[in-house]
Amino acid sequence: MRFYKAVQLGEVVGPLRREFKVQAWKDAYQNLQDDDADSNLFNAGLLLHAKANEIRLGLKVTFSKELNATTKLRSFVAISNYNFCMLQNKTREAFERAAEGIDTVMLHEFAAIKHKLGVGAEFSADEIAESIVDGNQVPIKVVLQSKPQLGGNPRYGDVDWGRVNWDANMGILYSHVEALWDDCLWNDFRIRQDEEGNVFLPNDPIWQYRLTASRFRHDGLVLQFMGMSRAVMSRMNKEELHSRLGVRDVTGISRNGRRQVVRLASPSRPTEDGVSLLAARLYATEPYYMELLHEPRQTLGGATLNDLLGAWTVISRTSAILREEIIAIDFPEGSKPNSWLPKFVPVMQIDALAQAIAAAVNTQLIQARAILEFLIFRGEDGQELWAQPLVPISIEGVSPMFAATTSPNLGRLVDIWMRQIGIDLGLRGPAFEDYVNLELRKDISASPLLKGAKVIENGIVFKPPEDRDEQIDTVLVIGDLVILGESKCILHPAESKQIAMHRKTVIDAIAQIKRKAVSVEKYSMAFREQLSSHGITLPEKFRILPIVILNGSIHSGFEVDGVPVVDLYIFNVFFSGELIDMARQHADGHIENVKKRILYSDADEASRIAPEYFSTPPQMEFVLSGMKERWVPIARISDNDWAGMFFAFECSPQVEKVM
Repeated sequence: MRFYKAVQLGEVVGPLRREFKVQAWKDAYQNLQDDDADSNLFNAGLLLHAKANEIRLGLKVTFSKELNATTKLRSFVAISNYNFCMLQNKTREAFERAAEGIDTVMLHEFAAIKHKLGVGAEFSADEIAESIVDGNQVPIKVVLQSKPQLGGNPRYGDVDWGRVNWDANMGILYSHVEALWDDCLWNDFRIRQDEEGNVFLPNDPIWQYRLTASRFRHDGLVLQFMGMSRAVMSRMNKEELHSRLGVRDVTGISRNGRRQVVRLASPSRPTEDGVSLLAARLYATEPYYMELLHEPRQTLGGATLNDLLGAWTVISRTSAILREEIIAIDFPEGSKPNSWLPKFVPVMQIDALAQAIAAAVNTQLIQARAILEFLIFRGEDGQELWAQPLVPISIEGVSPMFAATTSPNLGRLVDIWMRQIGIDLGLRGPAFEDYVNLELRKDISASPLLKGAKVIENGIVFKPPEDRDEQIDTVLVIGDLVILGESKCILHPAESKQIAMHRKTVIDAIAQIKRKAVSVEKYSMAFREQLSSHGITLPEKFRILPIVILNGSIHSGFEVDGVPVVDLYIFNVFFSGELIDMARQHADGHIENVKKRILYSDADEASRIAPEYFSTPPQMEFVLSGMKERWVPIARISDNDWAGMFFAFECSPQVEKVM
């Protein structure tokens, strides 16, 4: 894999970079190739380079010299926002059809709703929204990278909207090409040729299976958290809500002459939309790095990450109000696109937004301006439209990407923002380790049957008599069972390389905790003596269960190489002693348990079933019942291009299979 490794390390230029040369690629392969993995990557590089070139050649608006930058940027934002609004309408209609004549609708039935697109395949609303943002980022970034002047008015009369939409679709295809290349480079995707063309599929699909299943569970946990949070907050008075919100909600947008004014709610009158955004913020900000939220950041002009979250809330709500105003317009049927599509690129004046952020978040105007500049997409390396959802469309104005301000993964945005503003993410590791042990102590205290369990407060450094010291993050004792935990705080992975790095961290953690478990088993007497100094008495013969504990649900819920990989939700359910299989949330926010199962009847049974519970968590049964293979087509865009497909998994659970 010498060629493969050289490409990963950047020693050989990859096929999607500007400096790529086909002959240099061939020469490097000839000098370094030594196995099938090298051969596969070499061929994948040539195929994807050729397709990327066809996409670039096919762009009709992005590189046009007839349109100025202002017109191009507004056109791409308009087509993106229009497509997102249409997606929302179609999804709402599909939800209404799914709920027609039914008293109770299962959340997984909503999640299973898909829309058929022109390529002949079906996609979920979230997948389409992601493609709208990722696809339009490609042409928008190209336009902005030349640092254009954005003065003057847009010339919509010169715009061919069909060509704009074509470029946006080419951007989506290019984003798929980028993802496929990263999958080949980092996730060992292989190529084969058959009657469908070039087929991309993982050499070993098990990790993609785990990824898809754990993502589905993650989405369910988010919905569950949001529902429970809103139910709790519905019982708070206005003063309590305001103290939690910490930011004034946006109620409308008006004009004072030529100036925009963003109107804010009274601090004592939180709105329902503001409460929903608070729930999202609570999920996105983990307790174990709360202190990082309040440290001044130079990148933000001395403002904090918490101020940035507040500013994002203001922008999200302002964007939502603008979107609702546009949707409410009655566009004449059959009218020309130039008469209505430009309305989907609403102008937000930078000065008005800065004033609103300063007032809503209670920060200085200079800091509000720095935060706002941070949230504007300039096409710079390291930026992305999800994290910077405002597109500059004039010298003094920006326009929101509706998909990015409406349905982002706010938890992932916090991770990205931390990296972008220079927060040392390594600081979260020790904080998470302490947080795990604190949460386990809380779980034990609240447990009906396991109050006799013990967890060492800050883990231990095990000192075997004739071997290396071992740092064990978590030592949890339930009867004769000793659970040894390796805690890992990892960025939420969204892209192929991030997924690979996340997987590698998990695999490394498994190797670490297995080594530590072997040491404890080999020197069991020394381990018993060390635990006795912590007030824990172990029997002479005790069982050992090594576990990896992750800060998120991605890749958790599975046993890998004999080691359970879990998150704190899985621990929380275990200590509660019961699993809620089905619950109903009423219109008033009240949650009613419909079906649950008892996990154990006493502490001895809990200790006995723990290894099986953590290795095959019962809450995964529902998710795994809906796992199935899926093939996504890759379109041919010219006579010189190629067609194909790539392999994926999808999850559409069936209640009747597990209930």
